Parts: sequence; C-alpha cells; structure tokens
Amino acid sequence: MKLSVRKSNNSDFEFDFLNLGDIEFKNSKGEYKDERLSLIIGGPMEPFDSHESQFIKLFHSLIDEFENRVRLFRFDNTHELFIWKSFWPLFKIIHKVFEERNLLDRLIFTDNNCNFHFKNNKWKYEGYPRMLGFPIAPISDDIGFYIKNKKFNKHFLCLNRRPKYHREDIVNFLVESGISENSYYSFGVDGDNENHPLFKKLDFDINLTGIHPATAQDTFTSFQDTTFCYIVTETDADNEYTTTIQELDNEIHLNNNLFCHLTEKTSRAFAGGMPFILVSHAGSLKLLRKFGFKTFDKWWDESYDDLLDWDARKFAIQDVITYLNSLSLEKCSEMYKEMIPDLIHNRKLYEEFNKKFEYFNQMGICEIENFKDENEHWLLFRKLIKRWPQ
Repeated sequence: MKLSVRKSNNSDFEFDFLNLGDIEFKNSKGEYKDERLSLIIGGPMEPFDSHESQFIKLFHSLIDEFENRVRLFRFDNTHELFIWKSFWPLFKIIHKVFEERNLLDRLIFTDNNCNFHFKNNKWKYEGYPRMLGFPIAPISDDIGFYIKNKKFNKHFLCLNRRPKYHREDIVNFLVESGISENSYYSFGVDGDNENHPLFKKLDFDINLTGIHPATAQDTFTSFQDTTFCYIVTETDADNEYTTTIQELDNEIHLNNNLFCHLTEKTSRAFAGGMPFILVSHAGSLKLLRKFGFKTFDKWWDESYDDLLDWDARKFAIQDVITYLNSLSLEKCSEMYKEMIPDLIHNRKLYEEFNKKFEYFNQMGICEIENFKDENEHWLLFRKLIKRWPQ
C-alpha cells in the first residue's frame, strides 16, 4: 500500500499530513496501476453503502499504521470539487471511523469549492482556493517593469481547450459580432473537435511585438503581452445544486451559491498582470474580492457576477465585451495604466497563494509493505473503479 505524505519539521510526528484520497494498493502481480481511492468517489453511491464494513476496516487499519506518525489526516481534492451526491456515503464512513477513534480533530476534507458550507462545524470539511496559486510559467522577474511596458494590438484573449456550453456561447458571440477580429482566441483544441463549427487554433506564425516570443510551448505568455483583457472562461458556469440525498440537504446551506470552482484559468490573469472578465459561477468575483484580489468595477460593469441565471449573466458579460471592444487600443492602454497598482497587487497576492500551492504540492510517497488485507482492499478498489468510465 502507498499514499502521498508531507514530511514534517515537527519532531512530534514523522509526517505533517497524508492524503487519504491517494491510497493505492498493489495488484495481484505486486504492481501499482493508479487505482487510487480518489478515482472511486465520482461514481455511484451504492458501492460505499454495500461495502461499508470493508471501508471501515480499511480506515481502522490505516489509523493503526499512522496514528503516531502523522499530525493530520487529509482527504485532499483541492484541484477539483467533491461530487457530493456520490461522495457523501464515503465521507460519513471516514468521519464515523475517526469519531470512534477520537481523532476528529486530526481529520479534514478539502476541495477547491469555497462556497459549499455545512451548517454544523462537526463535519470536518473546508473549501480552499488552492488553484488560485497554480504555478504559471515565469513571466518576468520584475513584474512591475513587465506590467508597465505592455503594448497592445488586440483587445481580448480567450482560450478554450474543451468545448462547454458557456464557452461556446461566449466564442459564438465573439465570432458573430465580429469581435473575434480584435481577439486572440481558441476553441476545442483539446480532443477531437475539428468538425465543430467554432473550432479554432491560435496562430503561432503571427508577428507579436510583446516582451515574450510566441511559442506553442506556453500559449498564455505568448499572447498576453499584446492583449488588453483576458476573457476567462472557467471550467464551469452552472450554479445549480441537485441531489436526491435529503440527509445531505439537511446538513448544508442551500440558500447560497454552492459551487465556485476557480482554477489556473483565473490565476493566469493574476500572474500575467491582466484585467479580466470572469465567465464562471455567479458570485465568483465576490469570492475573489473576499480573498483580497482586485477586480475591475472601477472601469466597467461587473454586476453580471450577481446574476444566478446563466442566460442573464451571459448577456451582461456580452455587454461588457461590447463596451470594451468599442474603445480604441489607445484608450485601452490609458485604462490599463490606471489599473497598474491593482494588477501589481493581484500578482503579489497570487505569489502568496502560489507558496501555499507548492507547500501542498510537494508531497512524497510512503509505502507500507504487507499492509493488512492489502489484496482484499485492492480487489474492492479494482471492482469499484471498473464500474464506470474515468
């Protein structure tokens, strides 16, 4: 058996924390095949209910092995969101075991959703925006010099690797309105999407006059130097929360936005010193301001962030894009200069988030030979992972 661990500087424990989601067992040939616990939690609920006793046995054995070696047991999914309608049963099982062992103060579940809240703090969960510190390719050692010396030849940058409905709506608007002529944009370059009517690769043979050369190795830094505003089309834009689990609904605050999945797509704007329009869940700008980032309501209308309905939010975003497109590049440059203190602030705050990201990302592997009932646990993991496509 193996899992990810973070070495400790504290003499009381060998490890600062471990990640329960990375638990993996050797197969019958003595090999690891990336069949981790975290790969199970996106599927149906039934496996956790029907195999509860085996999961209970697993986590008791894990505590026996690590109780005196690790400070904190984490179930860390901070690159993504927990799919609660399938994760809830396993969440309760783990919680139950740690409660029985009187170790709840050393258990925490974390994901990248800062808008999901339980009514009762007995549940050991927190959302943390780890992806806001996602490492971006180095832009400049002197970020102040870099930001102050940009020259623009396009209004917008809009990068869309995978087709999704909100991205399609925005790109279709850019194309039909003709604003695409004032934009560097891509759509559907990840996957087999060449036949999609909006499919578009970025052109790398154009003559960019920015600080960085255009290279396919780093799409973002290639084009940001000469672009005024980044249209960030995040991973999701849907705030709808649906579940058939009444027990879970009773435990959470259903009267707030329950999803906000901000990723490296947003952190690129901070790292690159770019103002941005955020195509994401309603309330995303509000959340960024809560964490200390500056947004751009001094220069354009950001009330789209308050609109829960996607169509209403989409049209409000389109109005902002249309307004900015109506400005000359000279006017955009003047506006940008006014923003420089806020952009430098965002970059410095991003660097602080990046330090936290790297702390949680610098993990080692702890392998336990002859872990109790290892083959039995592997057979269960293998069975459950094969039940649905990854």
